[in-house]
Amino acid sequence: MRRKLLWVALLYFAEGMPFGLVLDNFPVYFRVHGVSLAAIGFLSLLRAPWWAKVFWSPLVDQVGERRQWIAAALAAMAGALLLVQALPPAPVGTALIATLFAFTIAAATQDVAIDAYTIELLVPGEEGIANGVRVSAYRAALIVGGGVLVALAARAGWRPTYSVAALGFLALAVTVFALPPTGHQPQPPGEWARSLGAWLARPGALAVFLFVLGYRLKLERPALVADQHLDPFLHRGEVVPKIPHQPYPFLEGTERLFQGQIAGLEVMRIVNEPT
Repeated sequence: MRRKLLWVALLYFAEGMPFGLVLDNFPVYFRVHGVSLAAIGFLSLLRAPWWAKVFWSPLVDQVGERRQWIAAALAAMAGALLLVQALPPAPVGTALIATLFAFTIAAATQDVAIDAYTIELLVPGEEGIANGVRVSAYRAALIVGGGVLVALAARAGWRPTYSVAALGFLALAVTVFALPPTGHQPQPPGEWARSLGAWLARPGALAVFLFVLGYRLKLERPALVADQHLDPFLHRGEVVPKIPHQPYPFLEGTERLFQGQIAGLEVMRIVNEPT
């Protein structure tokens, strides 16, 4: 069990670090290089692959092995980071946007493979402690990908920092091949399609899917000035505060809680329905 938890921690550190880069690191990088807050706000669209990954997750599930997908995604992210540092950051050009989207698509694809692999790795009864390790490793990676790398860039510069991060991704890619196999066997396409059709045919299933998709779209929407998730960061020695988009955060939190309760009740109803 201890060895499994080490693998879970490693995998979810690999999963959290790209999101830390996108959420907290890239905005600082672009702001320091003179990109406007409005442009940085629109760059929040880079997070779109994390909610859109559901559309290509069947490909990850049915083609190849989980470890191959994870390693390939990590290698792709390493290459994208090296390319980011080689491209001019301002003005934000098409090549840079394409590279950043390649980075986030690889990160989102990696998430699909890691989540599937972890489910297969664990046996019933191990999920609770593994979930605690997963969340802790993911949060630690958010801090490393965001604040730690920004602090390193302040001392060593952005190119060495992104080179170090790229080497870290490559090291993780090599380590992934040491993961124990899970014996995953892809379903034949016909069987997979029948299973998906049976799930969609259940009363309320499509409504839940659209609700979750809409909720994720709301969370990932771009801000016209600066994204609500951008933390304060230093620029020319001054702290640039984040700009709130919601004057009544309590109301927004209550709204999300209410939405979550509705979604939870609907999921429970669908799960408990006899098939």
